[in-house]
Amino acid sequence: MRLSMFVIVITLLMVPNQLPAQTLARPTEITLAICTMARDDSTRELQRKLLELRVRLRDIYSGVRCNQLSLMQFAMSYEAINVAYYLASHANIDDLVASGDLEWLTQRDLMETAVGQVLLQRLHN
Repeated sequence: MRLSMFVIVITLLMVPNQLPAQTLARPTEITLAICTMARDDSTRELQRKLLELRVRLRDIYSGVRCNQLSLMQFAMSYEAINVAYYLASHANIDDLVASGDLEWLTQRDLMETAVGQVLLQRLHN
């Protein structure tokens, strides 16, 4: 048993260049999947993916960018209203404000939509 653990440790030490590439590819794949679900207005699939990854939306929202847009902005630009509503309802309100979602919606006269109304309601509570 000790010999096999030693071989594993030595193997990992001998191939350090392969490990970062593997760990970097996974977040990129995850981000791509999340952006695709947002674009396609697949709220249920987005929820399943977050559950599968065992992460909460509020923990990842600020780190996910789709074509240089926040997840909310990206969803709204593709008219993915269901996903945008879900994001507005469940993402950390401070992250939504910090990412510029409120300003973005205001500039495009989208504050009267259901998404904008949820954001306003959450801001005032």
